[in-house]
Amino acid sequence: MERYFVCQLLPDDYRPSPTAEYEIQVLNGHGQGEVLVFLARDGTVLSALHAKDGPIDGPTIVDRLKIPPTVIAAALARTAGYGEYVDAAGRIVHPMGGW
Repeated sequence: MERYFVCQLLPDDYRPSPTAEYEIQVLNGHGQGEVLVFLARDGTVLSALHAKDGPIDGPTIVDRLKIPPTVIAAALARTAGYGEYVDAAGRIVHPMGGW
């Protein structure tokens, strides 16, 4: 089961671009963020970083990572300081469930 952590960034959080407002973490089988995707306020993907390999380049980052639109929508629905674990359908799930 695919799981993600989605949040709106706080003012002091790391952001690769001043216009980055949201973050999606693609979680690995241990529940750790393996890929970090940064979004603008309108949902545009600004950049992505792999935890081990560094930046993921290219205009089709979302397609290459296969991030469902429902997960992007879940990220955009978060308020600052409140992150949630979600499944591929964008539904909130228990953080430790399924690992």
